[in-house]
Amino acid sequence: MAGEMKVSVSFLLEFPGGDMAVTAAREGELYDEDKEKHPESTNARCVEMTGIIGPDGKELPWVKYVEKVIIYSNEPDSLKLGEGEVVEVGLTNEIPDTWTKTKQVLVAKAIPPFTVEGLRVAGLI
Repeated sequence: MAGEMKVSVSFLLEFPGGDMAVTAAREGELYDEDKEKHPESTNARCVEMTGIIGPDGKELPWVKYVEKVIIYSNEPDSLKLGEGEVVEVGLTNEIPDTWTKTKQVLVAKAIPPFTVEGLRVAGLI
């Protein structure tokens, strides 16, 4: 069990016609998939995000365009996402047992703070 941890998450979106976008990084919570509740799940971990549901409790329309989940971390091994060429996470909202989608995950280096040293580490100066 890897346990729960706070992470920064953004989404790679792909729209009809091929346009792509990346959302701004927001806080999410990474936790172990409950294999007893979801034995069909192929992912070891899930990301819970607030604000990806509409006021009626349904998912927001843009969620269907999520192609990949990007998790920012300085310690990618601590995320315990699983093994293999394609690693996936479940994507859920804050309302328990409403829905989950399995999406491919990318792990990226954490976004450095906007200091001269942080910009240097990011290779921007």
